[in-house]
Amino acid sequence: MTVISLFEDRVMKDGNVVCFNITRDGKKITWTFDEYFRACKYFASAMIELGIKERGCINVIGYNSPEWIVGYIGM
Repeated sequence: MTVISLFEDRVMKDGNVVCFNITRDGKKITWTFDEYFRACKYFASAMIELGIKERGCINVIGYNSPEWIVGYIGM
């Protein structure tokens, strides 16, 4: 069992359930498991398009945010 397989199972069971609540510029933003999964897949596709190879390395610099987790799962 892998982190990704557990994540995929959760998305299949609870795709419409909110998994993140954040506030940006005073506005509340929510992400469902489906949205989170799609963002991870989009990030992974972007890394492939940029030529990042399997087990490659990137550096993410920025403020603490859900996008960090998207990058981690997407890699």
